Amino acid sequence: MTWLNTYLQEKKSFFEAKENESLFNFSEHSNSLDEFLLNQFHETGFLYGSPVSLIFNHSFPENTFNKNEELFIFLLDTFFFIWKNNDEKYENNEKYLSAFADSVISFYDCVIPRLTDAEKNTTNSFEKLKNITALRVQTDDLFVKYNYTGYLYNSLLCIDILMYAAWLKDSGSLNRDTFEMILLSFLKIITSAGNADEKILGNAEKLLLGNFIRSLSLKEKHEEIALKNITHETTQHFYDSLFLPSPALKIMAFEFALIVVLSDAVISDTEKIFIDRMAKQLEIKETEAEKYLSRIESFVYNNWDNRVTDDKISFRFLKNGIQKRIEKILTKNKQKLIQELNESKELLQLLNKYSQQNLTPEEKKKVKEQLLDMLRTIPSLAIFLLPGGALILPVLLKIIPKEYLLPSSFRENQE
Repeated sequence: MTWLNTYLQEKKSFFEAKENESLFNFSEHSNSLDEFLLNQFHETGFLYGSPVSLIFNHSFPENTFNKNEELFIFLLDTFFFIWKNNDEKYENNEKYLSAFADSVISFYDCVIPRLTDAEKNTTNSFEKLKNITALRVQTDDLFVKYNYTGYLYNSLLCIDILMYAAWLKDSGSLNRDTFEMILLSFLKIITSAGNADEKILGNAEKLLLGNFIRSLSLKEKHEEIALKNITHETTQHFYDSLFLPSPALKIMAFEFALIVVLSDAVISDTEKIFIDRMAKQLEIKETEAEKYLSRIESFVYNNWDNRVTDDKISFRFLKNGIQKRIEKILTKNKQKLIQELNESKELLQLLNKYSQQNLTPEEKKKVKEQLLDMLRTIPSLAIFLLPGGALILPVLLKIIPKEYLLPSSFRENQE
């Protein structure tokens, strides 16, 4: 029995437990399956190429799978959730699990036949599915760790999941060409977002993007279009040529554009124009665009020290961008903050002390509580306050006038 079969048997027991029945009713969590999946892509980190948990925020079994296997497990676990939601005749037996494995294999045979072609001589469904998944997921550490497109490669697996759900509903609506046209649209958006700052791409960047595109094994005509887009100017034809046949795909494509642009730390004027135009083309309202931006920043912020962000250069850029955005908001509200500080002598004294030496645990708790109360008066900072304001404090100290943070004895001597 393969590790995949073992895992599915464990999941089967979980799904059969009466207390977990409601979890399969995604309507309790979202208005549609696609909406539920989009939310899960964010909450689990799968959209960023390396999940920190399974769907429904379930933890990976401890000390059981390595990081690459966790990526496989997440993909198959989500496929299994979709399969069970689509099939009312759930049965607790090996035959049912084999039918699930065959379903995913048939899906990949439809949209990426090279994966199943490589496994034609494998007879065991679970072994075949495990091998196909291994071919689909990018686990090369150098590729994923040091290439900003590396995490996007595995992020594109979100398309597989959305399209599997669509394929189960209507297998005739999807084929290799349709799937590749969707994938091509994402590739064009990624490369155009990367070019939106109007900086000339170096040869190394072009090479990385080219290798990224070639690694997807598209049909020659689609690969050629994607490669040309690396250096092509973004025109109206680019926007008109995008093929994203569902609202979920449009939202996810827009979020991909945001992630690439945010990876550059600061959104330039030309990048802002690109994002605004993308939103208009994809029929995304301004309030929705802001929500999707906040959702990305919220995940990065809430997983600041998580392993999903630790070893990815792109996340360092995203962190940088968030720091700069916080600083901009605080600077804009500088006078209001100073007024609040003047009214909170204890907080000011503690900040003064913090700038000179370490605080006691009790003092740190007081600073956190009073700081959060003060910062809640600035609505645009709400998203950054969830974990406790740890990032805000260093930035806040940068914008507070130095005289506020000088020891009182020194200020008295100056006077």
